[in-house]
Amino acid sequence: MLEELKESRDQEIAPYVIVYFDLPYANPYIHLVAKNLGKSVAKNVKIKFQPEIKNSLDKEKFSNIPLIKNGISSLCPGQEIRTFFDDINGYFDYEDSNGKLPTEYTVTVTYTGGLKTETRKMYYTLDLSSHKTYYITKSKKPKKGIHELVNTVENISKQIENITNKLGK
Repeated sequence: MLEELKESRDQEIAPYVIVYFDLPYANPYIHLVAKNLGKSVAKNVKIKFQPEIKNSLDKEKFSNIPLIKNGISSLCPGQEIRTFFDDINGYFDYEDSNGKLPTEYTVTVTYTGGLKTETRKMYYTLDLSSHKTYYITKSKKPKKGIHELVNTVENISKQIENITNKLGK
């Protein structure tokens, strides 16, 4: 009976860490979010993705960002850590020699906290394909995402440099 009481109390006050992709309304950007929905501090939070998490901007592996590589030392109740993951147009349009980017990831989240001393382990399936409806709807218009913005700014910079060179002569 005492064990059941301890278990019940632990479940009441335990940290509960979730990880998910968020696509805010009317916004083409995908965020990766880690949030503690529980009532106590989650400590030593580690997040692992299978397959390895990638995005269309993967010049430096996304899995090397501190949130994933180093984890989170502590996450207070109600606290969330949100990081930009990708532009939805870029993510679904991206293709390299390995093919398209995954739409589904299995995530393992481990952490400690609450009355129990052992490590807690949670598993989630994150499915980006549910956001593809939004992408298809939005993609009927000309695609204007982060990649196009970068290209436009680079072109403007080149044009300004050309004008500056001609004025200097």
